[in-house]
Amino acid sequence: MKLISVVMPSYNRAELVGKAIDSVLTQKVNADIELLIGDNCSTDDMKPIYEQYIQKYPGKITVFYRERNVGIASNWAQLILSCKGEYVCNCDNDDFWHNPNKLQIQLDYMESHPECNVLFSQYTIYNCLTGEVSNSGISYNKNIPLYKTLWGSKAPFHISSMMFRREFVVGHVPLEDFIKYEFSVQDWPFYILLSRYTNFDLIDDNLSTFVIHGSSFTNPPDYDVYSSRLSKDYEVVKYLCEKFPDWYDMETVEDWEKYTNRLLLNLAYRKNDYTKAHQYAKKSYHESMKEKCAMSWITFKMYLLLSGIKRKIFN
Repeated sequence: MKLISVVMPSYNRAELVGKAIDSVLTQKVNADIELLIGDNCSTDDMKPIYEQYIQKYPGKITVFYRERNVGIASNWAQLILSCKGEYVCNCDNDDFWHNPNKLQIQLDYMESHPECNVLFSQYTIYNCLTGEVSNSGISYNKNIPLYKTLWGSKAPFHISSMMFRREFVVGHVPLEDFIKYEFSVQDWPFYILLSRYTNFDLIDDNLSTFVIHGSSFTNPPDYDVYSSRLSKDYEVVKYLCEKFPDWYDMETVEDWEKYTNRLLLNLAYRKNDYTKAHQYAKKSYHESMKEKCAMSWITFKMYLLLSGIKRKIFN
């Protein structure tokens, strides 16, 4: 019987990790499953929870306890290198697979499409603060080179909906660099590196749920912390520019300032912070409605009011 490896990078989220583990190990699939959890020095007493699930699913779970917080990308890459399965999937510890046939659907596709090395599916987006639920509705223009679609963290895919062939990834992606440089993020640079050697397949089945929180490592609530993380992302961008000079060059990185400014502006809107929003809007090119509205206190408040009304109507 085939073996599917599932990696679960984990840091805190004690209230959510059990749901993620159950969604993986209750899958209805004609294959064996190994679940590899990498605990990145959690601070909310995760060990008893892991031990509870190790007893619940004997022989299925291996937990790796990092001696220090090595960052999400290094933690994740070490898990990939520890996998034994022919196929590998990812389920972050705060996401879950709502479709109990996720693995079987993707396994069937991969087995019947031997040319496919990377497979994604549609997914559900759940905002646990507002209760909003939406479908990903992924589509991408295959006439546009994939590396352009993926640039600057604009990937439409979600890593918890992914399945890939382990041997292909280990043979083509320098996972050791994710560990050595402790990248700040693992998903979109991983996609870019993969796209150098293969296309991605996409199926219409909605198989997983991406949970949005008020704050997370990738979406911190503090401006300085967020700015620091984005600076680390910039180092990843430079790495990719140096690795693929025929695809990207440092002139491309000039857009990074606009990109980071937009993210900080979005944070100011979420915090209802006009002073910061106005500060970031003044640095922008006034291309978006958010940027234009943040130039005035009245239009800023109107934008927030109308956005709230819209959420209530469509929720």
